[in-house]
Amino acid sequence: MGTREKMIQWRQDMGVTLRKLSDRSGISESLLSMVEAGHVTHPKIVKKIQRLYGLTDEEAEELLPEIHRPSSPKYDPDKYKLPDRPFTAGAIPLKRSLVETYIREHQDQMAREHQKRSVY
Repeated sequence: MGTREKMIQWRQDMGVTLRKLSDRSGISESLLSMVEAGHVTHPKIVKKIQRLYGLTDEEAEELLPEIHRPSSPKYDPDKYKLPDRPFTAGAIPLKRSLVETYIREHQDQMAREHQKRSVY
């Protein structure tokens, strides 16, 4: 029995729905459904799923992409990390994190949407 079959069997034996597991873990119902169906997810989410379903380390490793599996020959956890380079605005170097960049973009988008409706 594979990890995903074990997850589904455990959930059915416990009589728990994906919705209840989602509420308990903070992981979306659709993501849990996708993982049970065979998709992979981020290592931090895999740790939550491992605690939720009571999986072993080897079973939890199956839920990771190949680049995050230590036993895989394609192991490269830094493959998609952004380089730590400062952003520049004119002559003043700025160093923004991804969160700060996202917040700024989100605020700009909201400002544009509300200006169209004349609501500030």
